Amino acid sequence: FKKYLIIPLNRLVEQVGTLDIKNIQNYRIKLPSPKDNELYLLKECFNSMLDKLYQQKKKIIDKEKEKFESFANLLPAALFEMGLDGNIQYANVKTFDYFQYDQQDLSIGIKCIDLISNKDKKRAESHIEAILGGDDFGPNEYEAVRKDNSTFPTLFYFNAKKKAGIPVGIRGIIIDVSEKKELEETLSRSQRMESIGTLAGGIAHDFNNILAAILGNLNLALFDEDLKEKTKKLLSEAEKASIRAKNLTQQLLTFATGGAPVKETSSLNDVIKDSANFVLHGDKVACRFDIPEDLWLVDIDKGQISQVIQNIVLNASHAMPGGGIISITCKNSSPDDSKAVRQTGKFVKICLQDSGIGMPLNVVEKIFDPYFSTKQEGSGLGLAITHSIIIKHGGIISVESTLGVGTAFTIYLPASEKTEEQSSILEVHPNLSSQAKILIMDDEEMVRNVAKEMLIQLGHEVELSENAAEAIKLYQKAINTDNKFDIVIMDLTIPGGMGGEEAVQEILKIDPDAKVIVASGYSNDTIMAHYNDYGFCSAIVKPFQFQDLSSALSKVLNRG
Repeated sequence: FKKYLIIPLNRLVEQVGTLDIKNIQNYRIKLPSPKDNELYLLKECFNSMLDKLYQQKKKIIDKEKEKFESFANLLPAALFEMGLDGNIQYANVKTFDYFQYDQQDLSIGIKCIDLISNKDKKRAESHIEAILGGDDFGPNEYEAVRKDNSTFPTLFYFNAKKKAGIPVGIRGIIIDVSEKKELEETLSRSQRMESIGTLAGGIAHDFNNILAAILGNLNLALFDEDLKEKTKKLLSEAEKASIRAKNLTQQLLTFATGGAPVKETSSLNDVIKDSANFVLHGDKVACRFDIPEDLWLVDIDKGQISQVIQNIVLNASHAMPGGGIISITCKNSSPDDSKAVRQTGKFVKICLQDSGIGMPLNVVEKIFDPYFSTKQEGSGLGLAITHSIIIKHGGIISVESTLGVGTAFTIYLPASEKTEEQSSILEVHPNLSSQAKILIMDDEEMVRNVAKEMLIQLGHEVELSENAAEAIKLYQKAINTDNKFDIVIMDLTIPGGMGGEEAVQEILKIDPDAKVIVASGYSNDTIMAHYNDYGFCSAIVKPFQFQDLSSALSKVLNRG
């Protein structure tokens, strides 16, 4: 026996180790060398033992690998390994889901860097090189690219894969952050739109005060019997333009506050026709109306429903760039109608049908989502506001569309229990027999003055106040002198001071029977819609005209 005997051990054709036999007895006598057949038998014996050990170890390894892959495939993120050549050696199921590749693509060869779009590729290459050089990196944002060349935002986590301390590749985790980005963008938009909405509401309120003075003075001027017909006509046109400006501010306020509708019993005929024709003025698209004379009345905020019709008609017009006809039909509907079966009572059904380009299903499903738009211009809020308005009226709105055929919007509004319309057009006579003593509180001098002149023209006695504290003192004084006010018209919002909501409570403490009308340029304020809950007996929206003021006063005075 020599001092050492080394026998190679093989697994299949691969040498996996050696069998080393050492002669620990340091005999000086010379032993015979083992014969070749003895060495062969010894080698095969140990190879057989090694094979069994290898199979046992392989089962353990395969089981652990299967367990690892099961866990890896449960991850809601892509997991991969790549070699020094850049080719991906392993990828979990989510990796294939993200990037639309399959196992065959992986066997052919997919380079990790090709999962990153060209705009971020150089930055990613430098990061990979730095990681292989020993640097430690946190997550990096890259624009990833799918097999079909579509892109999406991701976070990549890299670290070096090492053997004996030497980098042999890179392991990584990829997280799709599309939803996170969309939420961040939605939040950012929401914050921007909230700021714009606040600004829009403030502008609309101030503009309504200006319009109140303009409309009021135009109304007063038209009572002048000495005016020439030509002048009257010019003033009437100015009045119409001011009313259109008023309607625009209502849209601003709906966008700004999304408040509850201020409803009145009304026919839909004029609201629908006027709104649709206003939007299509000068357009190549025209409307065809089918509105029966016996159509039930509805309780609506005319300004908001006008906005609904305008938004839908405007979208229909854009869908027919070459021109065409928008069909608007209305009919009385019973609750057994399939669209309205979820609610009880009577409904008025409105259908707006165009023959435009239509929309695919994925667009129809998102049509009422805030900020969703298929047009480059616009905020994507029009149909979202439309949906909100209909829901707040207790109604239902739906849409059906076919590409190349057209789109149909269907609206159901609850029918009113009343049978007579609350007409906003009243015969106004300047000399009413029922004279009343009225107190007006408003911080805007021009609004106070024009309201006073209108009330004097209607035959009433008027006192003015520019703030709540002064109004409360005047009311208390009138009570003390047994000459109380019949009505108080009180502005809802006084910048930097007590507004109508607080002031009416102080007035009611002095006189529980006080009749207080709330007035505001914020027509969509909840208080305007539910004024009774706050101690008011009526509400009037600025800018108001003679007929608005006369109607509000008549309701309160006749109530006794």
